[in-house]
Amino acid sequence: MRDMLKQKVSVDHLKRKAYLYVRQSSLRQLVDNQESTKRQYAPTPNLRPRNWIS
Repeated sequence: MRDMLKQKVSVDHLKRKAYLYVRQSSLRQLVDNQESTKRQYAPTPNLRPRNWIS
């Protein structure tokens, strides 16, 4: 899988800025989609916070 990504992702792709979209879920969505919630709260190490207030 990693080798396939290396072929598809060029240096130009890596130079582009990326934005993270965040939306609020209802309580029902949180209960029904626990796997999705786990993925959302485990971001990749190369994501950096941008002026977020905790």
